Amino acid sequence: CWSWRNGVFAADGTTVNLYVQLKSFADSYYNHKLNFSLNCQVVIMPHNLAIVDYALGNLGSVHNVYAFQGMWIFKDPIGVMPFKKPQGGNLTKHQNTYNQYVSKICVRVEHAFVALKGQFQSLRELHIKIGNKPGNMDLAMYWITCYFILHNMVVQFEERHCEE
Repeated sequence: CWSWRNGVFAADGTTVNLYVQLKSFADSYYNHKLNFSLNCQVVIMPHNLAIVDYALGNLGSVHNVYAFQGMWIFKDPIGVMPFKKPQGGNLTKHQNTYNQYVSKICVRVEHAFVALKGQFQSLRELHIKIGNKPGNMDLAMYWITCYFILHNMVVQFEERHCEE
């Protein structure tokens, strides 16, 4: 929907697999695909895939809905949500059309994850030594945050390059 081009954020989550398994609370790091991982939530601008907010530090087993509650956009929602089919009923034609536009925007978040994991291969599986000390998980989160910053720099560079 062209009118939403620069005015809507889209949010979703993915996991970043960890190469080294931690001893403490190890079962909590396994996601639904049985990968040892961290949950990663991002909010993007759909027109250019720039990351405007993120949440890191949740264990891989944490559901996206719970992880999303730690983000600023959850505390100040914009309100662009798809309509849910009423129990025993159907959506109207306008509601279905609206849902189609919302789903096209949500697909853009998946494009951002593909761009991130394509450009920065270690986001597919983080091969850094985390260790089992409590503060060492911070290293993994800093590592991922650096990739978010680099991703946004690439987005800005490409926008300027296209303008020229």
